[in-house]
Amino acid sequence: MSNCVYELEANPGGSRFCFENGYLEVVCENSLVTDVPETDIESTNGLAILITGGWETKLTTEVYFPSINKGCSVPNYDLPGKVHTHTMNTFDNKTVFCGGGDFQSHCIELTPTSPYTVWTKYAYLQERRYEHTSWVSSAGLVLIGGYAPYSAKAETTAELVNGDILPFTLPPTRDACAIGDASSDSFILTGGKFTLAKVARYNLEGLVENLPDMNEGRSWHGCGSFNSAGKMVLIVAGGGSTEKFVIGESSWSYVGPLPKVMSIVTSLNINNKMYILGGRGTSDIDILTDILEYDADQDVWVKVGDMQVPRYRHAAAVISADFDNLCN
Repeated sequence: MSNCVYELEANPGGSRFCFENGYLEVVCENSLVTDVPETDIESTNGLAILITGGWETKLTTEVYFPSINKGCSVPNYDLPGKVHTHTMNTFDNKTVFCGGGDFQSHCIELTPTSPYTVWTKYAYLQERRYEHTSWVSSAGLVLIGGYAPYSAKAETTAELVNGDILPFTLPPTRDACAIGDASSDSFILTGGKFTLAKVARYNLEGLVENLPDMNEGRSWHGCGSFNSAGKMVLIVAGGGSTEKFVIGESSWSYVGPLPKVMSIVTSLNINNKMYILGGRGTSDIDILTDILEYDADQDVWVKVGDMQVPRYRHAAAVISADFDNLCN
């Protein structure tokens, strides 16, 4: 067992996660689990939000099913090391988290199996990524920006996972939030520690256009979009405020505020709806469980549920799943 590199802090002596032949395998009760057939996550029914890691919850996962407003912890999906300040995306029937925590140099794929779950190495990265953002392009997953002290070029580069550094230079980009636009194969980069109120559209070749600045500078914020009357509408939210921008218009407008102070949140879209999950409140010990949904008709946030545990510096992605299989 000399190749084992991780043992779960929450379960010492239990399941361990090992690099073996270039990927992570689960070692259960000292017996190597191999040749377990994969389950296609697209074949299961229902959409769920998979929530992983966090600063104080770095080894754990849970799911939330918006359609039935229920969720649960998923011990079988416990993480193969400290996972926080990362990104997570679902694309091409894969769910992959990248960077952050113990995994700044690579991406790990969730490959559900029965009766075991394996976290598999998906890619090594060109640059160490931490406090970055991400976008799913037509060419694959792209990681954007990062934390320069961990990698000198991270803040000013974007890279195609399992590919190359993209051929353009970003302004220093850290703690920003990217909104994908599949219709133009581009992403809209909002805010960040150094870029604050700035908003710009990029594609795989570089800068496409600068968009109007937000009304206030933002970092560690949530972002998303929805379509309304054939137009793409952008939403950014963090601190206590929310702003909206309709593509083609000339300025951002304030809309319904968040129900409380929320920073270092995680956000995502499901079926033309935007969600914000968790984050930090008014102090370092005020960690949140809230799950909020944006009501586009009323321009307000509605609390629809709670996570199983408070989280910040976590990540979330949409997966196909069955509540009874995962939670009962």
